[in-house]
Amino acid sequence: MLGRINPAHQGDTYRGLRAAHALVTKAIALRDALSPMHRRGESELLAPTLARALRVLDGERRTAPVTLPPLDES
Repeated sequence: MLGRINPAHQGDTYRGLRAAHALVTKAIALRDALSPMHRRGESELLAPTLARALRVLDGERRTAPVTLPPLDES
């Protein structure tokens, strides 16, 4: 994402803007994954656990707009 924002690379501003937004989104997801760990007193960062947490957070974001049909109450 930083590479897409890099001013040394030519391109349109919209591409850089989208990359900057994506970078902020990922940083927020990382903060949201690390904050509960820190509050619980965890002092060691385990990469597999963090990766799994980030995937779960992203999965929740992607499935948020999904709606289920109403239950058939007959």
